[in-house]
Amino acid sequence: MKKRVLSMFMALALCLTLLPAPAWAAEADAPEGRAAQVTTAEGTEQVYGSFNEAWSAAIKSEGSTLKLLSDVELSKEVGQDGLPVSEGSFTLDLNNKTLKGAIWNQLLEVSGTANITIKNGSLVNTQTGPAATATATNLVALQISGGTVALDNVNLTSGINSEGKHSSALYITGGSLTVTGSTFTGEVGVLCENSGTRPALSIADATLNNGIFYMVAGIQASDTAGLEAIFAAGSMLFDQNSKYIDLASKEYWHIDIENVAAIFLYTEGCIVKPHTHEVVNGACACGATFAASVTQNGTVTYYKDFHTALDAAKAGDTLTLLADVPGDVTVTIDKAITFDLNGHRIYDLTVRCKITLKDSAGGTGKIAEWLRVDNGLNIGDLLEEGYALRNAGTGAWYGETEQTVGNVTVQQAPITSVTLTARNADGTAASTSIPYGTTGGIKLSASCDAKSGAGELSCQWYTIGGTLQLIDGATEPVYQLPADLSVGRHTYRVTFTADGYSKSADITITVTNQIVPTGEPTLSTKMLTYGQALSAIKLSGKLHDNVNNKNVEGTFTWADGTVKPNAGSYEAAWKFTPTDGDTYIEAGGTVTITVNKAKPTGAPKYTPITSSGKKLSDAKLTAPDGTFSVPGTVKWVDKDGKELPDTTEVKANTAYKWVFTPSAENAANYTTATGELTLYSVSTGGGGGSSSASKTSTTTNADGSVTKTETKSDGTVVETTTGKDGSTTKTETKKDGSSVTESKDAAGSTGTVKTDKNGQTTAETKVSAKAVEDAKKNGEAVKAPVEVKASRNSNTAPTVKVELPRNSGETKVEIPVSNVKPGTVAVLVHPDGTEEIVKNSLPTEDGIQLTVNGGATVKIVDNSKAFADTQDHWAKDAIDFVSARGLVNGMSGTTYAPDASTTRAQLWTILARQNNADLNGGNTWYEKAQLWSKDKGVSDGANPNGTIDRAQMVTMLWRAAGQPTAGGTANFTDVPADSYYANAVSWAVEGGITTGVGGGRFDPTDTCTRAQIATFLYRLYLSR
Repeated sequence: MKKRVLSMFMALALCLTLLPAPAWAAEADAPEGRAAQVTTAEGTEQVYGSFNEAWSAAIKSEGSTLKLLSDVELSKEVGQDGLPVSEGSFTLDLNNKTLKGAIWNQLLEVSGTANITIKNGSLVNTQTGPAATATATNLVALQISGGTVALDNVNLTSGINSEGKHSSALYITGGSLTVTGSTFTGEVGVLCENSGTRPALSIADATLNNGIFYMVAGIQASDTAGLEAIFAAGSMLFDQNSKYIDLASKEYWHIDIENVAAIFLYTEGCIVKPHTHEVVNGACACGATFAASVTQNGTVTYYKDFHTALDAAKAGDTLTLLADVPGDVTVTIDKAITFDLNGHRIYDLTVRCKITLKDSAGGTGKIAEWLRVDNGLNIGDLLEEGYALRNAGTGAWYGETEQTVGNVTVQQAPITSVTLTARNADGTAASTSIPYGTTGGIKLSASCDAKSGAGELSCQWYTIGGTLQLIDGATEPVYQLPADLSVGRHTYRVTFTADGYSKSADITITVTNQIVPTGEPTLSTKMLTYGQALSAIKLSGKLHDNVNNKNVEGTFTWADGTVKPNAGSYEAAWKFTPTDGDTYIEAGGTVTITVNKAKPTGAPKYTPITSSGKKLSDAKLTAPDGTFSVPGTVKWVDKDGKELPDTTEVKANTAYKWVFTPSAENAANYTTATGELTLYSVSTGGGGGSSSASKTSTTTNADGSVTKTETKSDGTVVETTTGKDGSTTKTETKKDGSSVTESKDAAGSTGTVKTDKNGQTTAETKVSAKAVEDAKKNGEAVKAPVEVKASRNSNTAPTVKVELPRNSGETKVEIPVSNVKPGTVAVLVHPDGTEEIVKNSLPTEDGIQLTVNGGATVKIVDNSKAFADTQDHWAKDAIDFVSARGLVNGMSGTTYAPDASTTRAQLWTILARQNNADLNGGNTWYEKAQLWSKDKGVSDGANPNGTIDRAQMVTMLWRAAGQPTAGGTANFTDVPADSYYANAVSWAVEGGITTGVGGGRFDPTDTCTRAQIATFLYRLYLSR
């Protein structure tokens, strides 16, 4: 064995220091004129009479295929190094034929940068040699020291020494090799120069008739990971009986201390094939065994070594033992995993964070020595509800507050939970806040969940004051409160015991001389802007007397109305003072409000430019303290918000955009502010004068684009910007203010925007097929390379003609709009000149998105309604959106009535209008909408003048949308799972259409206002 290892190591050294001598392919032993065929990459075919000619031609023809037309035997003239190939890229198609030769070293050698695919046939070295002189590097079929090789359905056979033993069918020291469907008769030898320099192998399925030899020089430990890497993902090594070969087994690894190398040697026939372990009780039917598994996001990975599995497990994963952890060692867990003993043993365990400790094998696993819990945790923090630790020897249960326990098992507790509630005499649930003198009608009712076979169950009641006091005779699950219980707080405990295990629950009864009203206030809005005091939100409404089932009059106030919360989410405390203070006690609670960032006010300081040829740096833009309402910095930016270099030349009569950014300590509460300044103004009046030559300047922008500006003698300015991605934008602006902008983006889409001297804008865009394909692949809208400014008047609004490639189908297109707002709409211009608002045209951050099929011409119109009663309303954006699209109309041209209630007939009409129903005719204004709602299953059409509550409103929206199934369930305390509106509420929450009213409530019976209707519709459209 030692002699063999040494010879292999010497062969490796030779391979790393010597290049093979060149050799020419000899004439093939084949019928004249039909040795092989070469097909070039272009498809040209040439038949060669000799293999030598075909071989030379294939090597020189990049991407060619050499196909054998008959068996080929290389002549002895080829030399002892066989056929070498060190460059070129071609395929050797053996065509179910054999390429053979009696070659002392190797039949075929691949090195350098060669890229060769060998398929469908046999490579056979027929050379024989004496055992004393032949090594693993002699009589080889294929040797690889570099380049790239792919073997597909190839049989490789090595030569035989005088003892009848095969040499290496494959001998690889470098380069890369992929193998599929191939057979090796003769050893597969893989030699790695060191642990960091290895040939790249990927053997997917193969038969290795004489085993495998894998060696890594320079290490003295087994290299299981490196050996596993030579097999393709999912493929493994098996013996001839399809039994799994453990690559980590010490049986096959040998450490050569003298030559400093680690060697894996399997000398019997074996196979490589794809395989998925199906693990049952820690083992697969193939013979593989595992120590542990890690489950991550539903995917299970099996590990042969427990410590490797522990290292691989991440927070949130489940680590499951599949065998006892060997040795009396201490294991430390410091990540929040689930650790499942699964019926197995671990000697000693230290836990340094909150894990879940369980035993899915019913408590047959064990921590044999000690379980220690650090960092302030207790053992109760590690266990699932209903489980406890029990001493494996004594059977004693351990309390949840202990931190060190020994010889323990994880057992299902005899009692998994205890429930304790207050009940009225009729058995209904009672409040724990009880008026004085009425406690005699209240019982405390306890119950527990005990597992089957838990043993005799006992019960005992206690009072908790300064100490725990047993109540004599109170041993039943129901305890009657004393009728004369005094005013104050009284805490009771009930303890159930079974099989030596006890579990308790506590309840506190507050005896008052007043009734505590319940409920929450109504808020005028749930939004503030930073700087506003909490008092800007008005509180109103009533609380409820649950004892006498009536409303309680009173006054809501903020606990501190002067508070000015920081931007973000804020929990605000309120209090309620009842008008009848003798009967009712003051109540309080909290609500969550949203505080938006404020916009800084002010303007930057700058130096006006008075002559041409100046740069932005000459304007000396600054924002000293006191310039803006908060400290910060200011800079010049382009229309996309990217910073402009100080070297940018200032152009006459051009507005430059600045952006002010609050300082770091103010950024959390303030947005940025922007504005424009015309730094250099020049009169454009007439008069005589001589003409001058045009001026040209070039500027490199901060984003890497280059802008070339040409000012012609007639005052025309041509500005051409070329982006790093190859996109171009050319704008020609004439003295009369008219302009033409031509754009082409990186995807090949083009656009032209023309603005005449009166400000009328028209645009055309042709979207490329690549842009459409990329956008649909990413689930995005394709962006048209034009930008327009919306107008309030349809007659002066910019017109955009969109043209899509043929067969694009329905495509989402985004038209950039410089002044987009919720009330901005796309108006479709029909061929006959009539116009129609596109209801599902959606405002985005930078423009308007609509769905186009083939092409369309649209106007971009700011159709916002100036309702006097919505300007400062929390739902202004939603109201602007729905009213601009005709989904919900105002009560008049100047009022919307956002806080007015909505009738069922109004909602039918809104939904029918949204779905383009024909509402003309009918005996009443709502009859057609009523019939539509009944026909579509949206409503039963009853009670048209009745007000809509929130449950009815969300249900009708859901039905109009086709009753889609939600992926989860909404968790509102006032939405029962079996209510008719439960599915609708879940759908609305999942789509971001509603978040409830706060406090975990949806308030289904509350009247739905016109503002809420607008908000629901607005969010519905944006969720599509």
